Amino acid sequence: MLILIATAIPTHLTQILLMHNRHEHSQTWLKQQLIAMGHDQYTISALPGDASFRRYFRVAAPKESFLFMDAPPELENSYDFSAIGKTYRTNNIHTPKIFAEDLERGFLLIEDFGHQLLSQALTENNAEELYRRCYEILPHIQACQKIPGWELPHFVTQLLEVELKNFYDWCLIQFAELTLSANEENLIQQTFAQLKASAAEQPQVGVHRDYHSRNLMVLQDEKIGVIDFQDAVIGPFTYDLVSLLRDCYIAWPIEKVHAWVKNYFEAHIDHSQYSFEQYRRWFDWMGIQRHLKAIFIFCRKYLRDGSTFYLGDIPRTLNYVLTISAQYPELKNFHDFIEQRLAPPLLARIKKILSEHHA
Repeated sequence: MLILIATAIPTHLTQILLMHNRHEHSQTWLKQQLIAMGHDQYTISALPGDASFRRYFRVAAPKESFLFMDAPPELENSYDFSAIGKTYRTNNIHTPKIFAEDLERGFLLIEDFGHQLLSQALTENNAEELYRRCYEILPHIQACQKIPGWELPHFVTQLLEVELKNFYDWCLIQFAELTLSANEENLIQQTFAQLKASAAEQPQVGVHRDYHSRNLMVLQDEKIGVIDFQDAVIGPFTYDLVSLLRDCYIAWPIEKVHAWVKNYFEAHIDHSQYSFEQYRRWFDWMGIQRHLKAIFIFCRKYLRDGSTFYLGDIPRTLNYVLTISAQYPELKNFHDFIEQRLAPPLLARIKKILSEHHA
């Protein structure tokens, strides 16, 4: 009698096997799609990753190129990318065409927008014109509130509380390793309540949610290409403008930013309903919440995934929180907490990690 004895495969070996199998399946699928489109010769090169688990590859055929997106279904949902992207395109938003897709397995072959990110194209001389092109797209995004085949979550009621809790957990407790007093706990919860109230009282519209310079591209025809839209929500109408003008990766003088906000307000906001002072307050407070979110994501990328890539962006993002909170008396105590209690250990740990990483 033949007796089979099952042996456990170490977890890391299982992961390697799964990755190898997925790579083989993805290459087979990609080859089939390209041959069906008349491309039997091509080269593949990996592109830098983003803050998600998706991976992108440039596929260069002799006369044109494509992007191949590999989004493991157990980690990323491709159905939202497909549904939102197609709806955006029908609403005059330039998102990549989808040439082939296997949403169940997370394989997509899409249009290649090239190399020119907005972050690389911006200069002091062209910023006003490029930003104008970008924020003229926002009314079209705001109008996309019904997505065939996909229901947009509501940011204020479904996601905002989670993001603030994640900032508390990943940044304050795990990364900065703070031990908070009862008064500090109350202050944080009071500030979170203020930020939530400000977000909730704004008109709720279609929101891209990551509308910044690394997710916008300047195309050859001077149009603005929009990518990374799969996390779209119904949310506050200042959200995307904050993402664009208070970018975590580019810092402009505060006076310049407020001038651009005023330009947007004059062109696209109903003055009979909202004053500029109210709109700017909503914009500023929305920016604080969004930057708290960005900080926890950058901390989590290091703590959970071992990536130091975004740690260098935290000081700039934290400075936004300090600069804006200093302008509002209601946020003075929170400003002092960030400046005196959070910033020193947070920045010290970032400096230590990055110095060790580059040693």
